[in-house]
Amino acid sequence: MVTRGTMIGAMAAFLSVGLAAWNAGPTGGQATSATTTMSATSPVLVELFTSEGCSSCPPADLLLTRLVKESPIHGADVITLGFHVDYWDRLGWKDRFSSAAYTERQNRYAQAWRTDQIFTPQAVIDGRTQVIGSDAAAVVQAIDAARTRPRARVALTVNGGAAPTLAVTITPPAGVTMSGEIWLAIAEDGLASDVKSGENANRHIEHAGVVRRLDRIGRLPSGLSFTLADYAPKLDSGWKRGALRAVVLVQDEKTRAILGVGQTTL
Repeated sequence: MVTRGTMIGAMAAFLSVGLAAWNAGPTGGQATSATTTMSATSPVLVELFTSEGCSSCPPADLLLTRLVKESPIHGADVITLGFHVDYWDRLGWKDRFSSAAYTERQNRYAQAWRTDQIFTPQAVIDGRTQVIGSDAAAVVQAIDAARTRPRARVALTVNGGAAPTLAVTITPPAGVTMSGEIWLAIAEDGLASDVKSGENANRHIEHAGVVRRLDRIGRLPSGLSFTLADYAPKLDSGWKRGALRAVVLVQDEKTRAILGVGQTTL
């Protein structure tokens, strides 16, 4: 008899083997200190639009956790964000991580791509490509395609303490003129929920990169660099400090393409 636990375990093993097979690049691309995270690989952003009320989403959430563990992949430093949308909340289970702002973010992608269809689980890679969020092969193929694009360098430094501040420097690549919105996402890893009702009733779902807060912190002027010193992100006391990441991304206002992304632990 195949139980739900057996199926989930098999899926985890499949994703682990699959991602390891794709990972042909160097394994030491990420170096971390107490105050800053720098990357020797090309950073690629993977956004997952998901919901605890969607029965198709748990495998995609699991894939996101595997991407975190397996990065770098093919020389790409994979930066993950999980956006929990709110339109599933009225269908039997309210996702405690959901926000109308994240649904709006998903809708802005649909508008940029001139489609009226949004879905979960949806993975958006570098703001340019959308695939089914549980399709590991398609996600990694999109990551591989994205890593060679020129992008702005996003450097982050954390000044620690009870109320940490961020210093942000964004430098466009030589010979490339770009401009766009600058966003700061505070993401928390290692979260999980025991869903009591709805399509995922009685399931334990693990999450990675859950976006706790998303703020627009500036704009990259055309042809120039950007510097922000001593920015104090708003952190909730209920969030686990050791599991938080600050992710800064530069995004084209019209096409929604990601022009640069970087992260650091908090």
